[in-house]
Amino acid sequence: MNPHLDLPESILWQGSYLWPEEHLDRQLKAKMLTDASDTHFDLFESILWQGGYLWLEEHLDRIGSSASVFSFPCNKSTATLILTQLEEELRHLGTRFKVKLTLSFQGEFTVSYEHVELLNPCVPLRLCLAVERTNSSHPFLYHKTTKRELYNRSYSLGREKGYDEVLFMNEREELTEGAISNLFIRQGHHFFTPPVSSGLLNGIFRQYFLVTRTFAQEKTLTLPDLLSADTIYTANSVRGLRPALFTSNNLL
Repeated sequence: MNPHLDLPESILWQGSYLWPEEHLDRQLKAKMLTDASDTHFDLFESILWQGGYLWLEEHLDRIGSSASVFSFPCNKSTATLILTQLEEELRHLGTRFKVKLTLSFQGEFTVSYEHVELLNPCVPLRLCLAVERTNSSHPFLYHKTTKRELYNRSYSLGREKGYDEVLFMNEREELTEGAISNLFIRQGHHFFTPPVSSGLLNGIFRQYFLVTRTFAQEKTLTLPDLLSADTIYTANSVRGLRPALFTSNNLL
């Protein structure tokens, strides 16, 4: 079975980012409105540019959906114009970039970019597990924002110790996601990824993989599932699906 470890050249999938309303009870919605009153954070998207923007509409839909939740002004036409202007520059600089599109509380879009080096798909990423737990009721876990102190701190510490990615568990000891990626495991011929209700970002690649791969589905995962998996993968829309390694000693 070949799940396609890297991003395909062309995508025959038209996704749409949907906020998981089924996971928002009244208490969580009230907490979101309270937390959203703190405007010291931005929304952002990390978009792969490789001769063109991959899943651009999906990224714009997601940031637009989050902007609506947190009451950020968001003009997606402005974002498209800025990205189009940047594209002219990127065509003269190289072939593969990660473009960060940021939206402030005032509704201002900014962009930055960095070169993306191709990684050897045969070399697994090294994973560690954060000891500190997340809380699945925290609204910011479901959106891509700069309010991610635990993730940034843990990822930085993990990199210092030689790991490529840090995984997290919630208050119920359920695996959720990585600091910069979603988590997949393979058990036999099936791929599993934690459900959004565990407290995680519904990544663009995650959505694509679940929709286009009949052997992939959501499933609540725990540490024993990770340790017994035939293969572990991390996934995001910039790097695609990457094989990874984890042992019980890899704690952060």
